[in-house]
Amino acid sequence: FFAFMPYRIMSIMENSIMMAGPMFIFMGNVLQITKLAEQLLEAMGELFGRVRGGVAVSTILVGCLLAASTGVVGA
Repeated sequence: FFAFMPYRIMSIMENSIMMAGPMFIFMGNVLQITKLAEQLLEAMGELFGRVRGGVAVSTILVGCLLAASTGVVGA
């Protein structure tokens, strides 16, 4: 059982789908620490604040921008 453990670990490390996980978590931490997402949402809220449904529009646009920058599009 233990003889096959290095092969199992290497197969997990070489899996291209699993490689994106740590980078996705890192990008989320960067966005949280720099408060970039919060500032972007506040700015878009001010831009679309007077439009009916402006908060919804700004939330969708910010979500699209952050999804494109973090790599969610590939998922």
